Amino acid sequence: MKMKIEDICDSTIRNYRKAKEELRFDGDYINHLSSLIYAQEGKEIPTKKIKEVRSLIKRETSRMSAFRGDILYIVSLLISLEEDVNNFISNMFSVYDKLMEVGFKDSQHLVLASYTLVKYVEDEERFSRILYMREIYEVIRGKYNNVTNHEDYLECALLAINDVRKELIIEYMDKLFERYTKLDILSNNSIQGLAMTLLLNKNKKATDKVEELLLEFEKEDIKVSHQLIPLFGAISGYDEPKKYINKINEVIQYLCDEDGQYEFYMDKGFRKFISIAIIEYSRNIKEERYINELLSVGIYLILVSKNQGIFAEVLA
Repeated sequence: MKMKIEDICDSTIRNYRKAKEELRFDGDYINHLSSLIYAQEGKEIPTKKIKEVRSLIKRETSRMSAFRGDILYIVSLLISLEEDVNNFISNMFSVYDKLMEVGFKDSQHLVLASYTLVKYVEDEERFSRILYMREIYEVIRGKYNNVTNHEDYLECALLAINDVRKELIIEYMDKLFERYTKLDILSNNSIQGLAMTLLLNKNKKATDKVEELLLEFEKEDIKVSHQLIPLFGAISGYDEPKKYINKINEVIQYLCDEDGQYEFYMDKGFRKFISIAIIEYSRNIKEERYINELLSVGIYLILVSKNQGIFAEVLA
């Protein structure tokens, strides 16, 4: 295992222990997310700064605001990476309001899209990107209204940030739906999310490589939550499937050897997700792949799904 991967593993473990102690109300999924985000930065998780960011957001929003709950915990981790958090939060609120003005739905997914637009777009360009994000959303929803909703706001924002042509988006999505429907290994929602992130991937081999990887996962009975499938569109194209699976198993073994938390108290699929994130964070790849954002929305969707399951049990 490369030393850089081992370093990130060690930092992830240290940060998780700290997050579990000092951000214990966030819950395990978000604690693991925070440990990963700061491990790849080579930093100790700044729990005091994260709490300050949350206080700033709470002061400016109502209790029923979309900025509350799990998304507050998640977005505060991301904002805490910024130097001027006050200015960033102010810009995020402004972008959120503009997104609402052009017709987007008030939602936690729009919060993450707002963060992303502030993070990657200069102030003078933001409104034009917001308008183009709306155009992209309407085009995709017009063609795939059965699978397109507010959960796709982040991917639409990323496509707008990268100025991906609307015609190319639909053409590519049509091809990917045809391709994966024949394979019968992904849901329509997963195919759409994967297509949108593959359009951001600069690696020319990505489309073929992600298919090879997912088929190998199927063959090896490796389960990854469907909420995290879009991540593969951004990360694929850099390893052969078997080599990649070997890396995943190496990282898992290292984590389990170093801390029993990863062996005895964790869902196997989520453990694989953590190892995949560590591998991707270790790569020296220059282009922006939006891993923090895609991990964040994936974790949020998992939490929503679990909360819905608990609610259904209560009502049963």
